[in-house]
Amino acid sequence: MIGRCWRMAAAMGLLAAALPRMAASAGADAAGAGPSVASREASTAGFARAVEGYEAGRPADAKRELLALLDEGFVHPAVLYNLGNAAYRLEDWVTAAYAYEWAARLEADRDLAHNLELVRRHLPGDRLPVESTVAAQRVADVLRRVPLRLALWTLVAAWTLGWLVLALRLTGRLSGFTWLGVTLLLLSVPPAVVAAAHVARARTPAEGIVQVPEVDVRSGPGHDYALLFTLHAGTVVKQLGERADWRHVAIAGGPDGWAEASSVAVFGEPATLRR
Repeated sequence: MIGRCWRMAAAMGLLAAALPRMAASAGADAAGAGPSVASREASTAGFARAVEGYEAGRPADAKRELLALLDEGFVHPAVLYNLGNAAYRLEDWVTAAYAYEWAARLEADRDLAHNLELVRRHLPGDRLPVESTVAAQRVADVLRRVPLRLALWTLVAAWTLGWLVLALRLTGRLSGFTWLGVTLLLLSVPPAVVAAAHVARARTPAEGIVQVPEVDVRSGPGHDYALLFTLHAGTVVKQLGERADWRHVAIAGGPDGWAEASSVAVFGEPATLRR
């Protein structure tokens, strides 16, 4: 079981070399030029230290280096996957679940799902309905990889040319090309689906994971409000809003309420994770 959970660690050195190309936003200047050379070199060095620490039997060092990369804005499934591995070795189940869950939202992976299953055996969690299957997650991952700008240009071009061909055919200025107009219109469907997926994803509420043994969810943002229910460590929640030191959260297929902000680590916001 442990061997499979850690089988990616041997490839961490190769991933370190690729990290500068995968870095998301750290070091970007006002013009949006992306990570600076210095910051990318630092990220590579940090990832290499994480590899060295893990292979030398120092998972705490690997965890610290990988968390530092996330804090600096270098977010990639490989960083999160291996953070989960390091946390697993340390029996830090909440951090492992946080890393694996966040990675799963960036890229669907069978081994990732397996590791997450192993972690969840150590967390009480709350039995919640599953919102999507692995197949659906893979489809969503493929759609997410297609750039929105490319999808929009393809959609506009195919749609416009399709109707132009059909209009010319109906006015008698073109003959024998009805099939071309129909084909172009059909070709506009896939980019339309991609664009819709991007829009839906942009509107999806932020998600996070309960990182304390249990937290009371109340009807309002304060301890004076009525207690609705209790959630346990490892439960994934959607964040519907914030107010002061409280988060408005909801569970899949279930009710919503207010929980103390510090009880939830939000995916995409590593600073919210308890260290």
